[in-house]
Amino acid sequence: MLVAIAFPDRVTRVVLIDGRSPTRDLSESAYAPGSPIYQRTRPEDVAEKTAITGSPDWMFDQERLDRWLILEFRPFYADPSMSARIPHDLDGRRYNQWRITLSTVLSSLGDWDITSHLPSMLAPVFPINCRESILGTDIPHAYEELLPNAHLDWVDGGHTPPSEDPAAFASAVGSFFNTNTLIP
Repeated sequence: MLVAIAFPDRVTRVVLIDGRSPTRDLSESAYAPGSPIYQRTRPEDVAEKTAITGSPDWMFDQERLDRWLILEFRPFYADPSMSARIPHDLDGRRYNQWRITLSTVLSSLGDWDITSHLPSMLAPVFPINCRESILGTDIPHAYEELLPNAHLDWVDGGHTPPSEDPAAFASAVGSFFNTNTLIP
């Protein structure tokens, strides 16, 4: 979204897949008590993750890392068992880099709020979201309201439409790219 705003001549379309919020506050509310992810996180999973991370080298033990990833991402899926069926494809080295990268990106953004820039975004944006998204419905509706050329759509799932409802996701994204919607 930031690239499309900063360089409108370089971006012709944006697919926003169950995307993060345009503001830090709205993003953090998606993980707050009472949120879908909070409600879907089972206490026994929290206890098991805590036990796994009790060892300083846990992320370099592939078996413990794999189990932690399954537990960590279980609430992200409408069908929690999918977390064990979909490979997260991280080994200890990549997992460590992923956490460092995510932390660095989020801290560098500070208290981000791009809402004032969204109405001027020229490129068509396709926010495609899961009906049972861990992020709730506020975030996609915020994008739909703020972006002048947004085409919101919903598919089944909890947070990862390409893996949870691949046929519907492919059809929806294919339709978006095959439309004649052009930058004004």
